[in-house]
Amino acid sequence: MVELQEHLGSQVPDLISPSRELIKQGRLIKLSSKSDEMHHRHLFLFNDMLLVCSERVMPLNKYKLRASLRVSEMFVLEGDHLDIENAFYVRTRKRAIEFCAKTLKEKVEWMESLWRAISQFTGPREAASRVSRFEIFQILAHTLFAIKR
Repeated sequence: MVELQEHLGSQVPDLISPSRELIKQGRLIKLSSKSDEMHHRHLFLFNDMLLVCSERVMPLNKYKLRASLRVSEMFVLEGDHLDIENAFYVRTRKRAIEFCAKTLKEKVEWMESLWRAISQFTGPREAASRVSRFEIFQILAHTLFAIKR
């Protein structure tokens, strides 16, 4: 986490916290809400927040912070693009970001990680209301498939 703090510089001044844990990180494509553009983003999911960053070419700060969302305010929803597969939304009351994964497996893994972070922060009952039934079915199906292997 110290390394990530160095890569972000002063963009997230209080990133290092004894209660903060990194759950998942990786690259997804962000679908622009204003145009048909797609942007590569590096996501860092912690137990209490999601950081959405772009990667910089300059070596000083490797990442530029694009969004910081609190897990306590997040909802996860199925994407509504008919022509783009593996899309899903991460929403708060103030913002909605649509992401696209390369594969269904990657999408389900991200949605599962997001749901678990929400569940750990808010409790399972509240988390269930923040993820649609379709997503819960996908998460359960993926989990059962992984157990059978």
